[in-house]
Amino acid sequence: MFGFFSKLIGTKRQPQRKRARRGGLRRSRLQFEPLGQRVCLSATVMSFGTDIELVGVGVQSYGDTVLVGHRVNSVTGFTEGVILEIEADDGSVSESVLGTFGGNTFVTSISPNGQYVTGTSLYSDSSLPASGFLAEVSNPGVLTATGGLGPIPESFGFDVSNSGTVVGTTDGLLVPYSWSTSSGIVGLTQPNGGARGISNAEVIVGVDTTGINATTGLIVTTGFVFENGSQSFLETPEGLSSFASDISPNGEYIGGFLSFEDLTLFETINQAVVWVDGTLTQLKDAEGNVFEGQVAAVSDNGYAVGQGSDGLGFIWHESFAGVRMFDEWLLDEYGETLTTPVTAVPDVLFVNQRLHFVVDGNASLVSVLAPDTSPFPYHNKVLATDVDGDGQVAPLDVLLVINALNNRGGAYKLPTSRPIGAAYLDVNKDGSVSPIDALIPINQLNRPEVITTRLIDLGAGVDVVGVAVLDNGHSVLVANRVNQSTGFSEGVIFNVDTSAGSFTESVAGSFGGDTFLTSISPNGVYFSGYSEVNSTAPFEGFRAEVANPTVLSGTGGLGPVPESFAFDVSDSGVVVGSTHGLLLPYKWEPSSGIVALIAEPNGGGGQGISAAGAIAGGTFTGMGRFNAVHWQGANQELLPTSEGFNSTAADISPDGEYIGGVVTFEDLTLFETINQPAVWSNGELTRLEDADGNAFRGRVAAVSDNGFAVGESSDGRGFIWHESFAGVRLFDEWLLTEFGLTVPSAILSVTDVYFDGVTLTFAVTGTNGLIQTPVPRSAR
Repeated sequence: MFGFFSKLIGTKRQPQRKRARRGGLRRSRLQFEPLGQRVCLSATVMSFGTDIELVGVGVQSYGDTVLVGHRVNSVTGFTEGVILEIEADDGSVSESVLGTFGGNTFVTSISPNGQYVTGTSLYSDSSLPASGFLAEVSNPGVLTATGGLGPIPESFGFDVSNSGTVVGTTDGLLVPYSWSTSSGIVGLTQPNGGARGISNAEVIVGVDTTGINATTGLIVTTGFVFENGSQSFLETPEGLSSFASDISPNGEYIGGFLSFEDLTLFETINQAVVWVDGTLTQLKDAEGNVFEGQVAAVSDNGYAVGQGSDGLGFIWHESFAGVRMFDEWLLDEYGETLTTPVTAVPDVLFVNQRLHFVVDGNASLVSVLAPDTSPFPYHNKVLATDVDGDGQVAPLDVLLVINALNNRGGAYKLPTSRPIGAAYLDVNKDGSVSPIDALIPINQLNRPEVITTRLIDLGAGVDVVGVAVLDNGHSVLVANRVNQSTGFSEGVIFNVDTSAGSFTESVAGSFGGDTFLTSISPNGVYFSGYSEVNSTAPFEGFRAEVANPTVLSGTGGLGPVPESFAFDVSDSGVVVGSTHGLLLPYKWEPSSGIVALIAEPNGGGGQGISAAGAIAGGTFTGMGRFNAVHWQGANQELLPTSEGFNSTAADISPDGEYIGGVVTFEDLTLFETINQPAVWSNGELTRLEDADGNAFRGRVAAVSDNGFAVGESSDGRGFIWHESFAGVRLFDEWLLTEFGLTVPSAILSVTDVYFDGVTLTFAVTGTNGLIQTPVPRSAR
């Protein structure tokens, strides 16, 4: 129960203060000079010298990057494991040394969330074997041994998941195993191989011995997938061996290599490969020749990295013409030159639209904004509807598309390269020219109100959670950020002159610790949130006035656990939230103080309030079940929810006609929990789907008076929905198609939406700020 409703605090996005670091055998602050960067492409390089061999990278929930590796201790002569933690705020680096069982300690992997480390450590007693281990980044001095199986109980840890499950090999490198604190070490198959990688859903990949090659007499190995207790083998050409070395965190990509004997050269050839949805891709160079090497790691967006047989690091993506040397790719794409050649790329991680690479040669972290891998050279990325590239939208832009269609007798596919000076004919970015490429700029030209389409970027470091529009046309946004001086989270109020594109800011008050803003009233008069009273006391919800933001009125609390959280505030200043250990929904106003919405504590909270005082939220209904609820005065109504599903409401429109939230169900074929955005209107539930009719994954964060629902998808993309749409649409693509607006960076979440009768105003993160658009004609 607590786990489910603790997520409700995060419905309105906010930063979290970092946990205190502890437990390292040795920790020090490192000073370094990051190499130069091309800011426009957001590429950074941090190098750590030649004495350390980096092997893995993780990114923690609050943004810190964690690297792991090993080096030889110059005093003891033993190999030791090392953790490097890079602060997201200032780029400073802290170092910790892992514990040991007494001898050499080698690190092999870190979980994608940067919480766990695995590897192998030798015992000081030479009669005892080595053991795989699990260690926490927050407590690196303590290694938990995985132990071993069989007559040779030595084990090796090769990979670790976000939940701390270790996979590797035991019994003389013969038995693949998984290990967790709850189950201990468990053999996956009969003694004939080893496990090498594990996904977030704990799908395991590795290699097994499957026979003898009749021609060469050599052992044949085959890559395997182990899922839900059963093993299947990866596609491998006849007579070849295969080896799976890694699986992406989302489980979509598997990397490794094929091995075969070249009987003309009398040598063994390793060819780098990637499996996608069970289909094998054998990597080749730009000339179409077999690329010799081994894939070490694969990312959620399909990048494969590793080392070529020539001892140089490489990178591959399906959008490339062939495998590329990592040094050359980094120079060509980002203008970055490393000080020494990259000899290997042992890990890659894709998080929040950035690719993080660990490279060897001069141990480095390379972090870049992920490039657009879609080959659309005829699409104008600055202004999609500006076909002739002159910086504006005019009838000539339409005419160029029409002439192209007439010249070719209709729609056609565009080439993969565009000559200098050629028109940007691919307005909708699909790689072709078709009538829609003329229709989009026509619609823009016929819409005089398009001048109200605006983007106000507040810059990096803020997490926008709410927006309102004032009578004078200005907008007010509330947001959170980490104060660089104090280390505490603070609330910020931005007053935006949308016509001038300028803004001023003020900082909200605090009860003494971390302070998080959660909402602003539609009329822009009040904002709500919660603040830590002191380092030992709980949080308390509050309301404050935008005109006097430093004065907070605390809501107090109820029950033995009087901590409270304020989640929304109405035009009249009524606050709703949760208290008593997230067990009691409440409302608060100065005249009555805090009042529980239900008689007995049973979980849940008030998440949204309308202008008339209708409240939406969630409540516990027994036996692990939760249901979205609507309070109107003293009346409580459970909102319709599909049989066997859980639900909760996150917001109610100011006029009370729409309620947005999420329904949750178990997919028994995938063995995972699915969150599907939902909208309730006039007592009817609509479960949001994509254009193909499949359940869309994510959560609605806010709804407007005219029925627009916005939020964040499960894969970290902002979305928008309206009943006039064919399905949920990603917010970036909707802006481009409807208004020709291209945002400078991907929209990760749309946290709020406000409709003033003419204009839609959105609070967004990724591009952190405000976006205003007219209402599309289809939704009027």
